[in-house]
Amino acid sequence: MKEFIIKTIKFGIVPAIFYVLFCLFAVPKLLEAKMGPNIQQQLQFSFQKAKEREYQQLVLGNSRMFCGVNPDLFSTKTFNFSHNNDSYNQLYYKLLYVEKQGKKVNSVVLGVDYFQFGIFSDTRNYVYGDFLGTDYLKDYKPKNYKIWYYVDLLHPSKIRKLIFDDKEKHGLKENGQYIRLGTPEKEGFEKREFKIDERQLMYFNKILQYCKEKSITVYLAMPPLRDVEYKLYTKNELEQFDEIIQNAVDNKTVFFFDFSRSPDYNVNDFIDFTHLNQIAADRFSKAVNELINQTKNK
Repeated sequence: MKEFIIKTIKFGIVPAIFYVLFCLFAVPKLLEAKMGPNIQQQLQFSFQKAKEREYQQLVLGNSRMFCGVNPDLFSTKTFNFSHNNDSYNQLYYKLLYVEKQGKKVNSVVLGVDYFQFGIFSDTRNYVYGDFLGTDYLKDYKPKNYKIWYYVDLLHPSKIRKLIFDDKEKHGLKENGQYIRLGTPEKEGFEKREFKIDERQLMYFNKILQYCKEKSITVYLAMPPLRDVEYKLYTKNELEQFDEIIQNAVDNKTVFFFDFSRSPDYNVNDFIDFTHLNQIAADRFSKAVNELINQTKNK
């Protein structure tokens, strides 16, 4: 980025000014028109709906839960408060945010993932800082996230995405679910790295402890995985993950629904490497809801 800016300035002040103004003001609008609401708009919408809507059950997780769970298909009034790249620290502070809004949550569907304990991302802190507060930001190095957000808008990748990206336009539902469309590539996959960040393990346990203190039932949910993703993990890594989950589950207040190897989903149920399409998301949501109802009827 630094080299690019230097080259642009050397090319001429007027072109450089035009490029900066175009990137800051025109590109975001053009990307929104082409691809749907941007990250900032998604999160602002999500927090606003979390504040406005009535619900007793909350869905929390990363992008696979964000687009893969339809709250309308649950027996209990539910809101999807997930987002891309979220891990347990963001999810913990979202629980606190909901409490501050005076919401009485009885249950949480908490998405879990093999790689999720290793994620400690600050890519959305230019928005999260406004909603999750100073305690949330204390876990990160001091940084002016809003300035870096605008600096990132100058990156040439934004214009390349505007010109060459042919992905479907996405959207948001009032219930918090993200509408993500697309077609899976049979061979394409993303690199997944399994590791345990002790901070995320701590926040995972803090979520469970918070829910225990508030008499909130927790349903840990692992969405379906494509074989190409599951095979990225070693036997030892899978066992480490299983140990964490089994230590949390008591089948009274904390349950685990594992769809990772479910034979009911295949490559045609995905829009890409890891995310379910809308039809499969509805099936997954109904299946989770059915398991929740079974725990209540025992």
